[in-house]
Amino acid sequence: MLLEPVSGSVLAAVSDPVTALRERQAAFEQQREPASIAKLLTTSASYRTLHDADALIRRAVAAGATVVRPPTDQFYGERSGTVRDPFGHEWNIGHEIEKLSAAEMQRRYDAMLKGA
Repeated sequence: MLLEPVSGSVLAAVSDPVTALRERQAAFEQQREPASIAKLLTTSASYRTLHDADALIRRAVAAGATVVRPPTDQFYGERSGTVRDPFGHEWNIGHEIEKLSAAEMQRRYDAMLKGA
């Protein structure tokens, strides 16, 4: 959800609890948006766990984000995807889909590496 700009800032309430971001402030020259540093890289990433990663990724795209990695079921029992916000920050967003033992995660990881 995008919030009204306050004093030249843009805030985005991403989830509960709220995560807020703001645009770079010109008064602080050392601040850089990731997109101004490198077109393909980000200087930070955040992982958010919630109840419905697909829904939050759809909301982020509707608010201007681009999909880096679509939501996918992972070997470790989560469904997750990655979006890049308009400032260049990448957000890994996921939710648990099943509880797994360490042994089962290792078995799935090994199988994934073997291409099975």
